[in-house]
Amino acid sequence: MAARKPGVIALFDVDDTLTAPRKVVTPDMLKFMQELRKVVTIGVVGGSNLVKISEQLGKSVVNEYDYVFAENGLVAYKDGKLLGTQEFINFTLHYIADLDIPIKRLVKWKHQ
Repeated sequence: MAARKPGVIALFDVDDTLTAPRKVVTPDMLKFMQELRKVVTIGVVGGSNLVKISEQLGKSVVNEYDYVFAENGLVAYKDGKLLGTQEFINFTLHYIADLDIPIKRLVKWKHQ
């Protein structure tokens, strides 16, 4: 078996790349990814949370790939362990919800 190429990472989107949208990965694709992982570092990226990605790629997805990026990269796993999370979306939504916006008036425009 060839050694992994240092400094090379192959990233794959989940939906419409590794699987049909919201469907389970095929055995052929799983085999391909396992073989590819022998020669390069592999990462998967999905817009869904880890639960949904696991439904598509398998319950042990964080151990089957070197990197897993869920929620569009806001939650990251490396070598089966949580690498970090970004709470940007929650912060932004709370910030917007808590804004004290003055009441706006409806202005009628006359058509000339």
